[in-house]
Amino acid sequence: MQPKPINIPIEMCQSALMNKTVRELQVFIWLKMYCSGKLKITAEVLRNIMADLGISSVKTVWVGINSLLNKGWITLSRRSGYYFIRSFERIRELEGFSKRTGAEFSFRDIKNFKGFLVGAVISQLIAVQKKKEWLLVTERIKGRSLTVTSIPHLYYPVANDALAKILGVSKSTAYEWKQLARKQGFIKIRRKYRKLGYLDTGNINQYKKYGDMTAGRICFREGKYYEQLADTVYSKIVLKSRKNW
Repeated sequence: MQPKPINIPIEMCQSALMNKTVRELQVFIWLKMYCSGKLKITAEVLRNIMADLGISSVKTVWVGINSLLNKGWITLSRRSGYYFIRSFERIRELEGFSKRTGAEFSFRDIKNFKGFLVGAVISQLIAVQKKKEWLLVTERIKGRSLTVTSIPHLYYPVANDALAKILGVSKSTAYEWKQLARKQGFIKIRRKYRKLGYLDTGNINQYKKYGDMTAGRICFREGKYYEQLADTVYSKIVLKSRKNW
């Protein structure tokens, strides 16, 4: 029987991607989901971690565990031999995290952990857009009706540039990570284009050289030139907010 889903703080997801500690966080989440707060790391536990995470070397597991010990996310009682797993609230205090939003994680996705983390960060970007959209709608109906009838969108723009800036990576890496989240089923992506009616084969080279749009955003489809806009994304990840972790 698999453990119940847990909510991983968004800042923890983002930090793991930015600081290249995805494996470390993956090990921590395994420990957190498979015990009530303390356990002894036996040979059997190590085998289970390796099997569930798809790790072929026990050394890799111990690297993650020792890193978690150094950060204070887990502690070890030398007397009893038990490892104690810190709460998310305590880790928020240790790391100086301030947000209360978490992404719901199911253990069945433990091997696709990096894709989940990327999807969680993208989900937060979408949530910010939804909140702004909601505020605009409520502002427009203020004084007229207490009922909001506007239907929210399913897909929202998530530019590779924006994702790269948030995670501190290159645009190409942001693109690869977004595609990983899509392939692993956490998000859906729709390409979006704007027709450039003023471009044709006669002036395209001049425009690419002197125009105000980067050449990489111009594409040729079905005999017409288009500007490729930011991808629109639908997230399958559920975000939740709580007072305490």
